[in-house]
Amino acid sequence: MAKPLFISREDMLRLLKDHGDVCLRAAQHISRDCQSAVEVIPAIGLSHSVSEKLAMLLQWLPEGNRNGGVTRTKLA
Repeated sequence: MAKPLFISREDMLRLLKDHGDVCLRAAQHISRDCQSAVEVIPAIGLSHSVSEKLAMLLQWLPEGNRNGGVTRTKLA
């Protein structure tokens, strides 16, 4: 498995400060993720069964975790 990439907080803040286009794109991605959460979280809370809740969570996973109809993820 590939090692996760890491950027320090200071380097990230410097990148965002020095490159407005990167900052704008980061804000757009964060906004999109928050909007998705706002749509999914109430639906999960209103689900009646555990299987419904799990199905909702699995739909929210990135496409990269899906392969041939099988969804894989790590649970803590």
